[in-house]
Amino acid sequence: MRLDGYSIEARLASGGCGAIYRASHVETGRAVAIKVLHAQRDEHVARFRREAAVLVRLRNPHTISAFEFGETADGTLYIVMELLCGESLRGPLSWRRMLNVAKQVCESLAEAHALGVIHRDLKPTNIHVDRDDFVKVLDFGVAKIMQGSDLDGDTLTRAGQMVGTFDYMAPEQIVGSQCTPQTDLFALGLVIYEMIASQRAFARSHSPVAMVQTMMTTSPPPLSAKTDAPIEIDHVLEKLLARDPGDRFASATAVATALDGVMRLKRS
Repeated sequence: MRLDGYSIEARLASGGCGAIYRASHVETGRAVAIKVLHAQRDEHVARFRREAAVLVRLRNPHTISAFEFGETADGTLYIVMELLCGESLRGPLSWRRMLNVAKQVCESLAEAHALGVIHRDLKPTNIHVDRDDFVKVLDFGVAKIMQGSDLDGDTLTRAGQMVGTFDYMAPEQIVGSQCTPQTDLFALGLVIYEMIASQRAFARSHSPVAMVQTMMTTSPPPLSAKTDAPIEIDHVLEKLLARDPGDRFASATAVATALDGVMRLKRS
């Protein structure tokens, strides 16, 4: 691939719709990652443009930064982003370390939600951690723009359509109902549980219906019963994983405050 102003050095990842390349700016030498879209279906193009519009507005240090969005001479869309060092989140993690990671994720989500953006695909592979445990939230490709946001609010999802990654969806997301910031908070609860417990909060199911039934009829085993996590974390997770979105935390900021409270309590 050729892109004016950049020297393409290596392909970092690829998928059915596009690829990500390591590159450097010809004049400044700054190392960057360039995400390109190969698919040309209208839906893919619209989602890629939506992702670019979201990323250039997000400025929280715990959200991946986008520097440029454009189109090559042959019509290929691209986003120039910061090049990250580190790896995707993986467990098991100590409960203290995971709460530190989760608080940083909350900072990213708080800014996105304030702008009317719901991530809808929060999962370990979309949470990047460097060797100093500094977190970056990635991939707003299926983000939902809430009504009232000054970003492009045109819907890209049909009524009843399930969007996201099945294993990290809230019940309302699985059945295609309205997503809210609390949908992202449910996903965060699933990630926290999995990283500490080294297993999913809910048993794997092979269909959306079975998964929703599991979520609606069972609760995950308390972390404090199977790890050294304090019972206060179970209280936070119970609220994050509430079946009714209205019973979850009011905001990502409220989650961060609760997590900080657990860490302060256990330091005293």
